[in-house]
Amino acid sequence: MRLACKAFSVFCLFFTLVMLGGYVDGYAMADCSVKSVGLTPLSDLVNGNYQGFSGGLYPSQSNIRPEFHEQAGLIISQNIRPLDAQGNADLNGRIGLISVGMSNTNQEFGHLLPLVDDAFNVRPQVVLVNAAQGGQSADKIVNNGTQYWEGVDRKLGDAGLTPQQIQVVWLKQADSRPSLEFPANAQQLQEELKILSQTMKDRFPNLAIIYLTSRIYGGYSRNDLRNEPVSYQTGFAIKWLIEAQINGDPELNYDPSNGPVRAPWLSWGPYLWADGMNARSDGLTWACDELREDDGHHPSDLGRDKVASMLLDFLQTDATAQPWFLNNPIACLACNDDIAIAGAFDNNQNTFIDDSEVLNAVRRWASGRPMPETGQALSDQQVEHIVDLWVQSKPIEN
Repeated sequence: MRLACKAFSVFCLFFTLVMLGGYVDGYAMADCSVKSVGLTPLSDLVNGNYQGFSGGLYPSQSNIRPEFHEQAGLIISQNIRPLDAQGNADLNGRIGLISVGMSNTNQEFGHLLPLVDDAFNVRPQVVLVNAAQGGQSADKIVNNGTQYWEGVDRKLGDAGLTPQQIQVVWLKQADSRPSLEFPANAQQLQEELKILSQTMKDRFPNLAIIYLTSRIYGGYSRNDLRNEPVSYQTGFAIKWLIEAQINGDPELNYDPSNGPVRAPWLSWGPYLWADGMNARSDGLTWACDELREDDGHHPSDLGRDKVASMLLDFLQTDATAQPWFLNNPIACLACNDDIAIAGAFDNNQNTFIDDSEVLNAVRRWASGRPMPETGQALSDQQVEHIVDLWVQSKPIEN
């Protein structure tokens, strides 16, 4: 045995590390025994605090955007229109939605792309580009982002987009080797996210919205730099960043009537953190097989699918995403069982088209759409039923 180990020393070292410490290729194997760390998700922390800091995704321990911030977001979202390469409004233009972030972001957004391709109600002018890159954490991009942004430009070019066409960003970031204790680590990430927001506004002059997302559960990771409570604490960086904009920080101003515009409008996207298998109030959990077994902090294919589904659901249901993300000229206004009640809305004119065109548009849309659950085309009777529903539910024009 000694001779065998001497001959195959690399194998023996590999075997020993796996048996004694659970390490492979420099990564610590996932520890599936840590099914919970006892922390309360920010979205559930509405009557308590974490180390003296209040929870909730938004100010006043709320999970709902303040009314004035919501209204500002709605106005901004309704002005997102297809743009040509120079950034001018163009019916045949594009609405660029890109991801910005690290490896987790890249992997999760990569699984969103086929979901969007298969979705029946996504506006055809929306073009998604996965601009997140492995190893490119917030601190690295802020301190020396030349390589990252060159990569972003290449990806945009490959997709046929220009920086002028990017109007929405999904931002998910963390620091690679956080060395500070809470709250200093979250405050440092908050500052980096602010700089990234400002940088993106400079690079993408028509960027209107950034949706931010924190990390998923990190308790299965043995890596002290990526496990808990580090992953949990990234949520506070996002919460505080958005609160700073809501509270009028001039360095995050998005409203030209209030001075120089320094950043886009900021909002939470889907909040992803849950306490392992301890279900969140909405039922969200993270099982060990939803993270990679070789490191415990990158999502597995199951985990990537889960995040991608949550992100698609957010884009299809959030009031500030629907106006630009859902199919144009038909935008889903409400739902009746499986059948979308459709309305014709001209985003370029910000108005509903006249009644005859509305009914024809609804009829054309419904005729070409399968029912989501069965995949079968709608019958003529079902099409006319949608038209009737549209007539009954048509909103009042402004």
